[in-house]
Amino acid sequence: MNIGELREVLAHRGPFATVHLDGSHDTENAAHEQELRWRAARAELAEKGADEDSLTALDDAVRNAPPAEGRAGRLLIAAGGEVLLDRTLAGPPPAPVTRVGTCPYLLPLVELDTGQVPHVAARVDKVGADVRAVDADGLVRSEHATEGEDHPVHKVRGGGWSHLHIQHSAEETVHRNVRKVAEELARLVDEVGARLLVVAGEPHVVAELREELPPRCREILAEPSGRREGGSADFDRIVASLATERARTEQDSIVEEFRAALAADRGLAVQGLAETTSALREGNAAAVVISDPTLHDATLWTSDEPRSVALTEDELRAVGAEHIDRVRADEALPAAALMVGAELVSAADVRGEPVLVRDGIGVLLRHRP
Repeated sequence: MNIGELREVLAHRGPFATVHLDGSHDTENAAHEQELRWRAARAELAEKGADEDSLTALDDAVRNAPPAEGRAGRLLIAAGGEVLLDRTLAGPPPAPVTRVGTCPYLLPLVELDTGQVPHVAARVDKVGADVRAVDADGLVRSEHATEGEDHPVHKVRGGGWSHLHIQHSAEETVHRNVRKVAEELARLVDEVGARLLVVAGEPHVVAELREELPPRCREILAEPSGRREGGSADFDRIVASLATERARTEQDSIVEEFRAALAADRGLAVQGLAETTSALREGNAAAVVISDPTLHDATLWTSDEPRSVALTEDELRAVGAEHIDRVRADEALPAAALMVGAELVSAADVRGEPVLVRDGIGVLLRHRP
């Protein structure tokens, strides 16, 4: 999930028009079906009060975007005549969703996006490496080639002192190049806070690189099989798959930590709407765990400051909040979680035993209240 992008969306003033559609392109008349779905959704948005400028901007976004590959969902958010978010999701919604309100509807991103894991990837050989660093928002922070010396890097056959000298010189050149790559990878890992480092290439070069990496890099290292010449597209798919799996594993870990904290009853996890809104107002939320995407259709009160959420209007009045409005919980709570820097995790499809949480939501706290 691109946290930075979502915070920029929340920085805009509403009302927001949100539409979550089936964006699949897996039939011969997919384009026509997409147009019909959009017309129906557009009519609903207009009926709910979406402004014409925002609807026109959504018209352009829906009709001019390249088609998705196979089954997919589409989430679009607009306000003030501008499309603020246009995201293709892994699968379509069970039914189209249209919302117009003071908060955008971000929950589909939590349900269908496993999140972004900051990572560094490299394809290496004797001379250097092609490297890419991706930050926590899914943005490519750096993509370049790191190259050392290209002569001599190959050993020669034969005997005698001259051959031994050339072989030794080639080994030293490769070693210097590998050390240079290791230093660059360590720098990028620190720069983006990488939680995954993927390295592929010539086996003996990868093995030597592994030894040169500092411990913090070896701890997050993944080495898929395949040589550097295997093709960048194949390598990119491997990296994407490993990043998705790492994100899913981390999500499962958060849910298990939340489950254990609830069971231990030591004050490091809470559940229910009242407890969740209190933790978010105080900024005491490491992760918000959602087990019911609808949150039982509950409503909350919020103000111009998205983190100011409460079960009652009086709670916000008591802390001096202004411009108070009643909104759906499934709109207000994800926005509040993003603004306090909490992880947003769906427990609905967690691997292992399902997690049942009161009111469909809970919080793993940063510290005891």
